[in-house]
Amino acid sequence: MHNSLAKVLDLIKMMVSFALLTLLFYFLINWVAGILDHQGLDKEPSGKSVQVVERIPEETKESINEVTRRLVFFYWYGE
Repeated sequence: MHNSLAKVLDLIKMMVSFALLTLLFYFLINWVAGILDHQGLDKEPSGKSVQVVERIPEETKESINEVTRRLVFFYWYGE
């Protein structure tokens, strides 16, 4: 009887420890998110910005489609 009571108490200690560590981790993540939010990482860039994405020419689209078709064929037939 004493052995099973000790196991139950150990289980309760583990569950409380897990809950406390989870809360600590949650508050730590919120604290870091608050710091990052104040730094304004999601603001619009000031000054001249460069457009990173450009339109793909039609011939490039066709070559991408050809490569995709060949890869599908390769994986389908296992060659």
